[in-house]
Amino acid sequence: MFGEFSQRGFLFYYPVVLATKTPLPFILFALAGCGGLFRRRLSPSAPWFVGLAVGAIGLLCVAMTSPINIGVRHVIVLYPLLALAAAYGWIRWAESSRHRWIFVAVGAGLVAAQGVLLVNAAPYQSAYYNVLAGPEPANISSDSDFDWGQDGLALEAYFKAHPVPELQLQLQGTVNPCKLQLPPFRALTASPVAGWIAVSERIYRLNRVGRADPCSLTSGPQAQPIGWLNWLKPLTPVAIIGKTIRLYHVSEKDLPAEASPTRYPRN
Repeated sequence: MFGEFSQRGFLFYYPVVLATKTPLPFILFALAGCGGLFRRRLSPSAPWFVGLAVGAIGLLCVAMTSPINIGVRHVIVLYPLLALAAAYGWIRWAESSRHRWIFVAVGAGLVAAQGVLLVNAAPYQSAYYNVLAGPEPANISSDSDFDWGQDGLALEAYFKAHPVPELQLQLQGTVNPCKLQLPPFRALTASPVAGWIAVSERIYRLNRVGRADPCSLTSGPQAQPIGWLNWLKPLTPVAIIGKTIRLYHVSEKDLPAEASPTRYPRN
């Protein structure tokens, strides 16, 4: 979270990730709807919906104490609870207003905006963050909230359209690059190297793991020296493939002064 790694989790992980990954129309819908719900909480049918909203808040509070901070999916049940409670609140707002059509129009507009955002996010919905996340949302959380190894096919398509002679590679997830049609490649190692480099956002942000063999997926990423990709940090990617793979073209003059250029033969 925010570039830091912890085995014990972060207290505000779930509030921050929910605030930045949830589409803004839903946030506005939930806040206004729950406001209407609690304003009309004495209505005969209100207690059941108040219970849903309180349950969502309680679930969030419990989740904040958990050291498991690897994805908003662990609290995804919050969304239907809040959606039901908020929808009830919108109805109560409309019923109690002389300008009922305004509440109906605004509610329908927020639902429509949510649909537009969904269409615009495709096919990269899993990497979606709203504008509150800023220009580099992976800085907030780069685990399954952003990069779960989903852009392997996008990498294949990129190099079909933009062939290169060779590639240094570190990918997140369980996609086997040896099953993809890629240029000849080797694992990116801890030594700075010139040439074309593709590295997953998760590995780039964590900066402490990598695969010795990109095609060996059974053992998972191995520990690397902490900060082993620091030499890449000052460089600007040539492209972001999909949403989660950073592509660099490193020349010899880009290498750290103490590093000697490393060249690999093709596979």
